[in-house]
Amino acid sequence: MKSNIMQQDDAYHWVYEFNLFTNPTILFVLWKIFGAICFGIWLFVTLISMNDSGYGWSKFLEISKVFALFLLGMMTFVALGYYLYAIFLGGKYCVLFIMNERGILHAQLPRQYQKAQVIANLTMFVGALTGKAGTMGAGILAGTKVSSYSQWSAVKSVIGLPRRRVIKVNSLLEKNQIYVEAEDYPFVWQYILEHCPNARIR
Repeated sequence: MKSNIMQQDDAYHWVYEFNLFTNPTILFVLWKIFGAICFGIWLFVTLISMNDSGYGWSKFLEISKVFALFLLGMMTFVALGYYLYAIFLGGKYCVLFIMNERGILHAQLPRQYQKAQVIANLTMFVGALTGKAGTMGAGILAGTKVSSYSQWSAVKSVIGLPRRRVIKVNSLLEKNQIYVEAEDYPFVWQYILEHCPNARIR
C-alpha cells in the first residue's frame, strides 16, 4: 500500500490536493452542465418557432447563430467565474476520501487546511466525518463541505481518466469524482471495479 493511502477501521483514507489551475476537470463539468442547459433552451425555442408562419432555414440559422453566440459568452463567463474562484481558494483545495466496503465519501475540507496539515491529523479529520468527532473535530466538521457519497450498490457507471487522476463514479442521482495520486490510481480503480459489479465501465 502506498503511503498516501491509510487503512483504519476497515476503511481506506487519503487526501488529495486538487490544483484548480492545472486540472480542468471541474471546469469541464461546469461547461458540460451549462452547455446542456443552453442546448435545451435552443431546442425548445426552435421547436416553438416551427409553428410560426414563414419559418425556414434562414430562421433556423438565425436562431442557431444567436444561441451559438450566447453559448460562447456563457462558456467565457463560466471560465472567468471558475478562475476567480480558484484565485480565491489559492489555486487549490484539499479533498478527503473515505472508502470502505459500502461506498466512498468525497469531502472538500475548509480552504485554510493544507495537505500536510490534513495528513498529520488524518485520524481527527476522519473522525469528524464519521461521527466520532471530539470538540476540535466538530469544529472541522462545521466548515467541511461534504460534496458527495456514492454507495457501491447504486453505482451505474465508472469512468476512468488516469491522465487527470480522476475516477468518475456515477449513480442515478449522484455524480461523484474521485481524485487519486498516480501511484495509487491502479489500486483505487481496481477496488472500485470489484465493488461495482453491475456498473458500466468506461
